[in-house]
Amino acid sequence: MNRPSFTWFITSTVAAAGAFYAVRTAFPLPAAVVLPKAPPIEQKPTDTAQTVPGPPENLLLKRLRFLDALGAADSNSLRQMFLGTGTSRQEKRAVAQRWAETNPAGLLGFLKGLSRTDWDRDGEQFDAIRGILFRTWAVQDPEAALAAADALTTRPQFRNARWEIVQTLFGTDPAKAFAAAVKLPQSMNEDHVVDTVWKKDPAAFLKAAGEAPRGALKNGEVLNATVNAFGEWLKKDSTAAAAWLKGLPLEQQRKLWGRMASQFAETHPAGAQAWFKDTPASAEREKAGAEMVKALAKKDPRAALEWLQDNLQGGRTAGFAYLAEALAEKGVDSAKQLMDAMPPGEQRDGVVRVIAMKWAEKDFKPAIAWVLSLPKDDPGRKEAKQPLIYRWAEKDLAGATAYLRDSASPREASGMMWSVSRQFIEKDLAGGFAWADTLTTDTKASAYGSFFQDAITMKKLPEVFAAMEKLPAAQQQEIAGNIATIVINNGYTDSGQDAGFVHFLKLIPPQLRQAARDGINQNGSDQPEKKQAALEALK
Repeated sequence: MNRPSFTWFITSTVAAAGAFYAVRTAFPLPAAVVLPKAPPIEQKPTDTAQTVPGPPENLLLKRLRFLDALGAADSNSLRQMFLGTGTSRQEKRAVAQRWAETNPAGLLGFLKGLSRTDWDRDGEQFDAIRGILFRTWAVQDPEAALAAADALTTRPQFRNARWEIVQTLFGTDPAKAFAAAVKLPQSMNEDHVVDTVWKKDPAAFLKAAGEAPRGALKNGEVLNATVNAFGEWLKKDSTAAAAWLKGLPLEQQRKLWGRMASQFAETHPAGAQAWFKDTPASAEREKAGAEMVKALAKKDPRAALEWLQDNLQGGRTAGFAYLAEALAEKGVDSAKQLMDAMPPGEQRDGVVRVIAMKWAEKDFKPAIAWVLSLPKDDPGRKEAKQPLIYRWAEKDLAGATAYLRDSASPREASGMMWSVSRQFIEKDLAGGFAWADTLTTDTKASAYGSFFQDAITMKKLPEVFAAMEKLPAAQQQEIAGNIATIVINNGYTDSGQDAGFVHFLKLIPPQLRQAARDGINQNGSDQPEKKQAALEALK
């Protein structure tokens, strides 16, 4: 969402200042009025002196005096006004505007003289004043402003100076703005290029973009402005917009295809398809074609499918995925019809994945049930199942635990275990222990170890041990042995985490530590130092 630029704010302030000057000229300050002396009023003496407040200050007259001083101030006086303790934040910005107009180098020198502490104390005000300086300077003398910005690249508080100049130049001299944009970093968390800049004349803006030097569009904000201008021009004159795009050097076109193809196909489908047919083959063209499918499918999925099959080669996988996504929005049955009509292969597998994920966003249980209903040797089943099973416990704990126990491969079980144990710790510890007791020996050990490790990271280890104490003694002993075995045999890439799990073995209740030691000794690690540390923790 575009935020109002500070240029607009300060323009409003300066306009208001002009209005006040007009008032000041038409209505000069009134001469002092001498009132006749009134006879003294006899007062009784009091023990406490009382101060009688005077009449409130006339705010209009105060403002007029401020503007009088502002209009007559030289650079040194402006500095003093800016530093004045009685000047409001808004007035200081008006002073900065006047200072930037009369002596930008002087204002820059003042800002450079501020310490980092001064800047941090009121970063918002500093950023506002810096913006006033460089935006105003860009209008008066852009070359001097850019030179000053280039000399400040090592000072972080001025890192946005060039961007502020470029933004201003987009409104005054787009060609110079694009030339200056070459030195901008690729990504900036700043305001978008003001919409009114390119909306005033998108054709002129794009002409400057087309003639911009190499590297001008690498900055994301500048690229966004160019794409937006193209979209605006498409609405007004799609033929001229298409001609502009096609007339760019091929390398420049390729940088823009992926961003502009979808807009083109959505606004003028026939023109986009004609443009695509006349464009030389390349990987970028295929990507643009897939983006076109995405736009075409919103209006007519069947026509989009026919166009995809007739025109795309390398972009077919992405195109089918976009088409499946559009069909899934219309209904899962429509998407499944697309899948059924496709021959086996990578594209079909990608469609199965998209259908499953879109369906799961709305209703997880039937989505995973549909994926599991596909033949086990169907590559699309594997493609679709993988991203879903790791979210399964969060969406459907009962279904996930049943699958993990009865059907999951060892690799799937390992991947699902952490999410299952976390859900049990949060929702039903007793149920988690009861479920773990139904697992095979190896999987059971993994489950108990996962309970212990996740309880540590979730800071719920006391709750896990409290729940254990309600189990039969033999089961408690088994759990303690499994926990210790898993901890001693698992190796973690993070050595600190590995040592931390060993350290937490000392929190196993004293009556269960022998079972834990037995587990370590019977299923010992090939890391003698780690084994010794674990046994020490269990003394």
